[in-house]
Amino acid sequence: MEQFFDTILNAVDFIIIGIVLVSGFFQKMYLKGFYLSKDSSYDSALKTLVVSAVFSSIYILLIKNPENVTNWAKYFLSYVFATSLYELLINPFTNWIKKKTGQ
Repeated sequence: MEQFFDTILNAVDFIIIGIVLVSGFFQKMYLKGFYLSKDSSYDSALKTLVVSAVFSSIYILLIKNPENVTNWAKYFLSYVFATSLYELLINPFTNWIKKKTGQ
């Protein structure tokens, strides 16, 4: 079981995951007046994807190693994992905290 988690931890880039998660909070705070869709939940997800894609691309272009193709798979896996993590766990958790605290 330990080997399974080690494999997963070695297959993701935690900086990409951090960029995606921070992008979700960034778009909620600073892009409220900018709309990509009429549906608010879809709009939030779409803005998170766009902002995180821009910042992740900048990060990847600055540090990429073209000789190591496995980095591209690692970046892609990290991006997919983080966007799913944000939409499925982080966003509902922060909404629950806001309801409990009355904000």
